[in-house]
Amino acid sequence: MSYTLIGDTVNVASRLTTRARVGEVLMSKGVLDSVHESEHTVDAVSLPPLIIRSKKQPLEAYCLTVFERPRGDREK
Repeated sequence: MSYTLIGDTVNVASRLTTRARVGEVLMSKGVLDSVHESEHTVDAVSLPPLIIRSKKQPLEAYCLTVFERPRGDREK
């Protein structure tokens, strides 16, 4: 048996992965918003809007600069 993921979210993630340089983590505004709503803290730099295939509007994207785990997770 073989499984695969399809859809807009997977396509956007693939396009961002392709655009990232070595050592970079790129994310959409939706992902950044979700992280900020969780217990995690990230710092990210806003990038110029990206034109990606399959999207009519430019994508608001960010590059991760710092990721911190909640204090309780640091001991794990």
